[in-house]
Amino acid sequence: MKGKRWILAGVLAFGLLAVPVACSTVGDYETPRYTVVESHPEEKIEIREYPSMVVAEVTVTGDRSEAGNKAFRILGGYIFGNNRPKQEIAMTAPVTQEPVEPQSVEIAMTAPVTQQPTGEDQQEWVVAFMMPAEYTLDELPEATDESIRFRETEPTRAAAITFSGGWSQDRFEKKRAKLQTFLDEQGIAYGDYQFAFYNSPFTLPPLRRNEIIYELQPM
Repeated sequence: MKGKRWILAGVLAFGLLAVPVACSTVGDYETPRYTVVESHPEEKIEIREYPSMVVAEVTVTGDRSEAGNKAFRILGGYIFGNNRPKQEIAMTAPVTQEPVEPQSVEIAMTAPVTQQPTGEDQQEWVVAFMMPAEYTLDELPEATDESIRFRETEPTRAAAITFSGGWSQDRFEKKRAKLQTFLDEQGIAYGDYQFAFYNSPFTLPPLRRNEIIYELQPM
């Protein structure tokens, strides 16, 4: 997510839990450490606090699936040894994917007006891999692909909804709408969102762990 992306929220107005979650695994993959401060099991929604973490990310264009595949080839190449000094890095989960909102810029009017189809599903996305916790920014191998960026995220509070199943856009949008409705009903301000994929495409859909994650804004 962008530098603004992880923002600490204020204390929520209703009962909080404090359930620390250590670096766990999905299969053989390390996953982020976070603390669950509020849980809603029936909705499969959690409010979490994440510490800072080091990520490798790339910006790609396409629909969600196409962009994800493009980014995985770039970032996967990096962790599988396309770096200096050709060092393999352990795969982690989830892979996150965030849409880049177009910037609104006022431009002077001109003529003529022309129209050309561009494809409504063509969009920019930031796709990120969390780096294993053993690495700092200074310790990571150098990327040979200049499109890869590295950064350390800020600690943040976020809301996540967890679900299984396939990766259709319709399914993800329904889950995102459910999480948005929950946050709106609770009066919780939120910002950008991410899709989070914890499993490979070869995992049977009922066994997958997917998430929509919204950053929470200060109250």
